[in-house]
Amino acid sequence: MVCVYSPDKAENCGFRTISMVTFSDQNRWQEVKALMMKTYNKYKDTLYANRVDDGGSFEKGLSCNLSLCPVDYWFNTIDHPQIAADAFGRAIVAFSKTSVDDTPHIQSSLFVPFVTNPMNMAAISIFLCHSHFYLIQAATTKTGRQTKLPLPLINPYHKAAIKKFAAIYPIDFSITY
Repeated sequence: MVCVYSPDKAENCGFRTISMVTFSDQNRWQEVKALMMKTYNKYKDTLYANRVDDGGSFEKGLSCNLSLCPVDYWFNTIDHPQIAADAFGRAIVAFSKTSVDDTPHIQSSLFVPFVTNPMNMAAISIFLCHSHFYLIQAATTKTGRQTKLPLPLINPYHKAAIKKFAAIYPIDFSITY
């Protein structure tokens, strides 16, 4: 994989990364948050019920429009990618690199929109490393052909939510990936 874009190293870099893909402008990150909040509020009692563990900080984080915000309000790799996938109708692949006993450990999850058929089949790939998000894509070969980034397993909550709300949301869009 290669880094395509590294947003400003201010807080909100995860939202800035999504903004760069959706609006071609990292400075529209507040619009990303607003659309994600609208989506969260729409589904918080169904698809997101018992999923977002926040004690109110999740909603406060999406409402915070300060460039420098508390760490609790930063884009995370557990809940925010799913809400962004639903808000923007695009699958999101979240990679993260952490250290476990000083050994690098790569984690990844695929987040597919719950309620809309993805408008663009190309997933948005983001990478969290040292508390900073990067927009990434597959590397290219010497001939210029793009290699494929392996799609990780779908996030563990997806199938359970689809099963639980099958009467409301009868189509599982994860089958397209």
